[in-house]
Amino acid sequence: MKNEADLISWGRFLLLREKRNIITRACWETCSNTKILNMRKGTKKQVNIQNARKGQYYRVIEQIEKDGVCPFCPKHLLTYHKKPILRRGKHWLVTENMYPYKNARMHFLLIHRKHIISITQKSESAWVELLRHYKWLIKKHNVKGGSVMLRFGSTAHTGASVEHLHAQLIIGDREAKNYKPIVTQVG
Repeated sequence: MKNEADLISWGRFLLLREKRNIITRACWETCSNTKILNMRKGTKKQVNIQNARKGQYYRVIEQIEKDGVCPFCPKHLLTYHKKPILRRGKHWLVTENMYPYKNARMHFLLIHRKHIISITQKSESAWVELLRHYKWLIKKHNVKGGSVMLRFGSTAHTGASVEHLHAQLIIGDREAKNYKPIVTQVG
């Protein structure tokens, strides 16, 4: 993206594209107590254990599933996420990923502060703020190249383990002696 106007145009395109593809579902959200009512099932799970990587991360997601909460909502974030919050904005929190992808030199999470799932629920100012957080991380850590990922929608379609809008900045370690690419589940 050349500038913030390009980012806003890109955001509008994604919003329109998703609106065309969304199947309407009755889902009402409340972030303060993290209850999500889903007319098909009564309550909606906040995490998808099938998408959790093995080891300690799997065990944490398993506990979150039992607790029935969203680990990315501000009320619960510090219960499950022990890394410090590096930056807070009106729409986003920035932190290191506690469980970075294998072979990642750096892995950051940018978590939307409200419990939303779809990018259609995001304002244009949230897109602009997200870009500012990415720029801040890239400058602060002198990132020469990396990958940007945005997880939105049902975890059945995204490969994410948490159903809460979040973005990632992932930097591999090309200089490592035994370099291997980062591989993760998407979709």
